[in-house]
Amino acid sequence: MIMRKCLAIGLLFCALCALAGCSDEEVVTQFNEVLQAAGEKVLTSEADLQGTRTFGEDGYVGTYQAQYDGFTGEETVFGGTALERDAGNEVTLSCTLTLAEGTAQVLFQSGDHPPEVLCDTAGSHSATLSLPSGGNYIIVQAENATGSIQLTVE
Repeated sequence: MIMRKCLAIGLLFCALCALAGCSDEEVVTQFNEVLQAAGEKVLTSEADLQGTRTFGEDGYVGTYQAQYDGFTGEETVFGGTALERDAGNEVTLSCTLTLAEGTAQVLFQSGDHPPEVLCDTAGSHSATLSLPSGGNYIIVQAENATGSIQLTVE
């Protein structure tokens, strides 16, 4: 849904830039900036997070630590929407999940593809993710989860 809105806004912006005499490169750069701004709105706000998130150089990378006590819900922790990420289109995720009760999983949502489960069992996990153009998000889903999670995305 948000991707459709971004696309519509971006196309309108491109049409306006073309009428104003912008170069193709300027149009692509501006469209990418519009996408990135819209993509940041998808991330769970600091006030609504169960834990503590620290961003790195952009919204795609950083650390997240949480202690869950019967938490049920979904948190979109890292990610964004861009044609091309300034820092490159690959990130490495490390996850340590310790649960006493309930379930939790870390997902990678890319575009309209079904979410990919990166971590859903206790222990440490890691993955290297390629970020295609469009929306790419790291999501934590939990159901009655009691325990802790530590995420690092670099």
